[in-house]
Amino acid sequence: MLSANQIQCLLDNSFSFIWQHSVAMILSPDVTPNVVFSGTFVSCFGYVGILTAGHCASALMESSEFYLLIRKDAHRFEVQPSQFFHLRIGYDEAEGHALSQPDLSFLIIKDRRILNMLIANSRFFYEMSKLKIEDTGLVEGRFNSNNWIIAGSAAEDTKTQSLLISGQTEKFITLGASVIKGNFVGHDLQSDYGFDYIKLKVVSSSHGFPDSYNGVSGGGIWYLKFTKTATGRDVFKPLLIGVACWQSRKKISHEHTERIISGHGWVSVYGHFRKALFEKSQTDPRQIRDRLRLNNY
Repeated sequence: MLSANQIQCLLDNSFSFIWQHSVAMILSPDVTPNVVFSGTFVSCFGYVGILTAGHCASALMESSEFYLLIRKDAHRFEVQPSQFFHLRIGYDEAEGHALSQPDLSFLIIKDRRILNMLIANSRFFYEMSKLKIEDTGLVEGRFNSNNWIIAGSAAEDTKTQSLLISGQTEKFITLGASVIKGNFVGHDLQSDYGFDYIKLKVVSSSHGFPDSYNGVSGGGIWYLKFTKTATGRDVFKPLLIGVACWQSRKKISHEHTERIISGHGWVSVYGHFRKALFEKSQTDPRQIRDRLRLNNY
């Protein structure tokens, strides 16, 4: 039996792992202040990029530039949409998005300089090519309903200030990066589209949790699988299971205020996403796929 301190230590290690694979993205504060999106750095079939919600990716790719938050200290990392390829998963650009329809995208990094910057700042890409979802216990329902995490940055935590530096006014944005505990309350497979949706209940407006989860859209949904290493050491192994897309209205329970965060689940990301990326890998010239392979570093 593990003590409370030992469990907290295991959780802290898991949270650090999740943070290293997560990213917050903001549009230019001069044009659209306090617009925040979240995502996860992943690699699959030789491609590296940001897995996020479709409505997040569309807004980012329609902007003139956006910014990646990749460090805890002050930094500026501006990128342009031309440095990414937008792979839409299960929906057409002209149709847009609707609730309970596919809302999943992958922003493939095309510019090696971005990859170099991410690696230099200890950002890692979650490998999605090899995981066998049937080995996780999720399909059979063999999981703990309390071991679910959403990684993202709530827009309401954004703080902006202007400072005079060397005679120039510079705008500084402070944005929180959160690892949000959720309780599993449902999993639905939509027969019309074949995509699935996870529902997690989260606290809202109390105990340090945000009132609104705007900005968390696109963030990774993780399951902490309790297991043992080859040496017999207990660990919580973080498994990327889905992508957060929507939040419900607030509901007052007998203890606190709650929301439901809904997002794509394991069928969507390990079925449809991997299938779409594999098909792309079969049609892209090999030199395009190999240009950013992580094993080149």
